Amino acid sequence: MALKVTRREADYIKIVYEKSVEEQHKVTSGIIAKEVGVRTPTVIEVLWKLKKRKLVSIGKAGEITLTKRGLKLAEVIIRKHRILETYFVKELNLDLTFACKESSNVDYLLSSEVMDKLCSILGNPCNCPHGKPIPYKGKINEV
Repeated sequence: MALKVTRREADYIKIVYEKSVEEQHKVTSGIIAKEVGVRTPTVIEVLWKLKKRKLVSIGKAGEITLTKRGLKLAEVIIRKHRILETYFVKELNLDLTFACKESSNVDYLLSSEVMDKLCSILGNPCNCPHGKPIPYKGKINEV
């Protein structure tokens, strides 16, 4: 059974993944707070929950990194998000910004089985409409 997260947790995990893995930047609670438009204490509260669940590590200097388990979960959520974005833009002709926001509303809720079917219908795209890579299902072990 897949690990369940809240929307806020999924958003933070996606931010840590995109900033640290894809962009190779250090991530702090302040960076996450700026990205989502909340105060740093709010971010810290959620990060501690993620740390207790062994999804993130928090370094002495406040740097946030994904654990091995967190990385796997991030790849699953990012895959779902980018497949949904692709569907919304290509099939429903939605604006990219709107498609991204709508994808974030449900990406963490849908099963990998649904996403695999949707990905197949879309012709198994390699990149989302932003040009970012869609993590390959074969490289992801469900969390």
